[in-house]
Amino acid sequence: FLLGLPAVRLQGPYLAVATLGFGTFVSQLLVKWESLTGGYMGLKPPRLTLGVLPLDAELYYVAGVILLGVVWVAAALARRSFGRALLAVRDSELAAEATGVYVAGTKVQAFSLSAALAGLAGALQAHVVGYISPGDFTLLTSIFLVSAVVVGGLASVSGSVAGAVLLTVGFQALSGVRDLRTVLYGLLLVAAVVFFPGG
Repeated sequence: FLLGLPAVRLQGPYLAVATLGFGTFVSQLLVKWESLTGGYMGLKPPRLTLGVLPLDAELYYVAGVILLGVVWVAAALARRSFGRALLAVRDSELAAEATGVYVAGTKVQAFSLSAALAGLAGALQAHVVGYISPGDFTLLTSIFLVSAVVVGGLASVSGSVAGAVLLTVGFQALSGVRDLRTVLYGLLLVAAVVFFPGG
């Protein structure tokens, strides 16, 4: 929210540079703040429990249920006035403002909501993997997440999920050809943008 307040004044690539720069700043801060984060060594989060029962393999099911809940909430928001305001701001800020949409407020709300969802995903990842380190969330991770949305479709909730699944599975499948993986990944992204601009 606090980053969103000044960031909404920026547009296009400047907004992307500001958010990516902030991510890099936070990552470096977490590396240096060893007493809290363990620095490069990272942290092992405590085991999650349901009452007295530890959740180990069940975490995947918990993550799946949370994913379904987030998709349901996102789809519901997209059908309401907030979703229509987001689409209007995305298409034309000037036209959205002319129709009574508070552009800056809508952008800050979208910024804050997406950050909250990213935080939830990061917390789940830490518990599923059993380890968390500042090195887990690099610039490449941010690019990967944006790419998943672009491949899946900017205006589609289900498309974003499908894009994330496709890129994750593809990235893992190509782990044997580590040198070619980045090239193939880039070609897929360019092909998606050129031939399927809607996702």
